[in-house]
Amino acid sequence: MSLFPDSRAIVVGLPKSFDLLSELASADRIRLGTAFAHWSGWEILETAISGSKAEIFLLTGTSFFQTEPRVLREWQKLSRSNSVKAALHAEKGVTFHPKVLIVEGRRNFAIVGSGNLSRGGLQGNVECAAFVESGAVLSELVLWFDGVFDAAAELRDGVISDYERKWKSLRKRAKELRDEQRKLQDDFAAKTAAVMQRWDDAVAAAKKYLKSSDFEATYESRKAGGKRIKQFLDYPAFDFDVDGWKGFYTVQALGHLIAIRRDRVFRKKDKLQDGLKKLIGADGQVPKVLNEFLAPRGKYRIDGLGLNAISKVLAVHAPQKWTVHNKPVAKALKKFGYIPPRGASEAEKFMAFTQMMDTFKAATGLPDAYALDAFFYDVYSKLKSD
Repeated sequence: MSLFPDSRAIVVGLPKSFDLLSELASADRIRLGTAFAHWSGWEILETAISGSKAEIFLLTGTSFFQTEPRVLREWQKLSRSNSVKAALHAEKGVTFHPKVLIVEGRRNFAIVGSGNLSRGGLQGNVECAAFVESGAVLSELVLWFDGVFDAAAELRDGVISDYERKWKSLRKRAKELRDEQRKLQDDFAAKTAAVMQRWDDAVAAAKKYLKSSDFEATYESRKAGGKRIKQFLDYPAFDFDVDGWKGFYTVQALGHLIAIRRDRVFRKKDKLQDGLKKLIGADGQVPKVLNEFLAPRGKYRIDGLGLNAISKVLAVHAPQKWTVHNKPVAKALKKFGYIPPRGASEAEKFMAFTQMMDTFKAATGLPDAYALDAFFYDVYSKLKSD
């Protein structure tokens, strides 16, 4: 669960119907310690905290000059009240990095996690925190906080002005570094992760298909096809003969294989069988072995054997983990704006696709490769008929 609607920052153990702002407004004592404080985060909590009659302790740090002076000025104004104390951690050579909120009142609790006092830390970023109600743990947290707070510098004009001068001098360069870092992260993500531009549409369509009258029979036929594939290929020994290899091509489940190159592939039977045994022998090595099948000069490269056939073998080997990839799947993915990672090898693209399908299965309830293939083929069939 999260503290705010549509937030990616989760709090493990958060009680149902928990309202943080209400808890802050009615608190007797509030302790807030954050590595850095941005106005975008403070304005979310400001009304509840500043309007509270609680005894309030506000603590942030100077590390990397991330804390915004505007927040410090606001905290200084609040600290003119006897019930509010604000401080700045500025120990030389030490990075101040905690994110903790301790509240005493009608409910005693603490939230300890990764998010700073910023809109990203509270809502937009992928953050994780834990909700704590244990009296013993809360006592330890209070003891720790009070010790750190007492050692910090009280927010006075001189302290804030000195910090602000340095913050301004570094602000432009810091922005340039953040922009550069963000660009590097975006470039890296584009090269390593797949994207589904119409994700919500794909999830909705899959959930609808899962409830349809067509799903169960199609799903069961694909599972039956998986069993036949294992029989034809003498799985897991892969000691199949030419009839077994031909039988594999007759199984339409998990994608139709064109037989025109079937016999040519079988002439490399020893390489084929050795590669398939290696492929399923150690799941952690699948990316490496898969690349040996698909790379132009790969050890197990055989002209006429592609990802459609290899992914069928992976899918029947471990349908909860692997997903078949073929032309109908690719066409269905295109409908939902699927974009593979840029500049990746064929094997890397398949691994990125597999990772996305893990998330897709969790979001839709489709249990395995057989169900995914049934859904994608249903989409593909409708595209052909349009």
